[in-house]
Amino acid sequence: MMINCSKLPQVLDIPNKAFPATIYPGSVFDETIYKCILLDEYFKKFDSSFLSKYKNISLIRAYAMGDILQLIPVARYLKRVYNYTNTYIVTNNEFKVFGSIFKDIKFISECLLWGESFDFGLKVNLDGCLEKDHSLSNKENALHRIEIYFNSLGLKNIKKEDLDWSADLSEVQLPFTMDETKKYIGIQMRGSGEIKTLPKDYVHSLISVLSKDYTVVLMDHDKNQGFEGENILNLCGKISTIQCIAVLSKIKACVTMDSGMLWMAHVAKCPVVALLGPTRINERVSLHPLYPEKAKGIQITDLIGCQPCFETRKFCGGRIRCMKDFPRDKLTSEILKNIKMILGEN
Repeated sequence: MMINCSKLPQVLDIPNKAFPATIYPGSVFDETIYKCILLDEYFKKFDSSFLSKYKNISLIRAYAMGDILQLIPVARYLKRVYNYTNTYIVTNNEFKVFGSIFKDIKFISECLLWGESFDFGLKVNLDGCLEKDHSLSNKENALHRIEIYFNSLGLKNIKKEDLDWSADLSEVQLPFTMDETKKYIGIQMRGSGEIKTLPKDYVHSLISVLSKDYTVVLMDHDKNQGFEGENILNLCGKISTIQCIAVLSKIKACVTMDSGMLWMAHVAKCPVVALLGPTRINERVSLHPLYPEKAKGIQITDLIGCQPCFETRKFCGGRIRCMKDFPRDKLTSEILKNIKMILGEN
């Protein structure tokens, strides 16, 4: 990692990009992705001591909702330890809405970051740092993504109890009236991509099984993913991300894949059963506030004799066996067993 210590921006070429990137003064960046010669007079190696030299800090992460949510406890840790006056998360307009429930953090769009009106302090570019875990040859592929964030900042040995995921949901209206006599179980209809999405017909059959004993809450941003049925509450395409977090904060548990809803469950402190294929339990569930008693993971690769590949598809020849060839009855049985353990029904 490098920090630009000059008073002027440096324009550097990024491989496979059609435009140069601008490294602004006070900006931390990963020099390995740039085709350039870094001059000592302009750049210094970053270390954690830089964090105490600024009154404010700006964490730049433009994309991926789950990765934005994982940045919340990181930002709060930095604010608490270094006593920053302002902590900014710089992202695209879609995620600025999180400022309504994480009120101690300021969410801004990148177009404002480089203005002269405000002191944004140390600017840390975290775009791209998490994606290194997609490589089997990278030593960080065995780390939780929050650990990767902290590593990028030169910080080590952060503990689960150091992380604050909490959100202020007091002003968020639920999209339905809770019936206290019912046990609501949320289910994510699909993951963030093909490699994290179970077959649609299997998900429907799982919902059919769950709805015999629970009221199943269907969640997805696409209204076409939902359907109606007895003991089924279809919220697909009907609620915002913020409302989804509020719903998760009220229900008994949720069944989710390695996608945005898993991280919303962290924020909502919702008990969770995570269905994992290309990623491992310790990298996705171990920092949930309720882990391990009420935050469970099911390693689907174990059910088919494969191993997590971090989305490289290396061990299955591209077939995505973990999402297609799993023993359906066995997985359903494991899901039910974990839900009953969470609810104390065993």
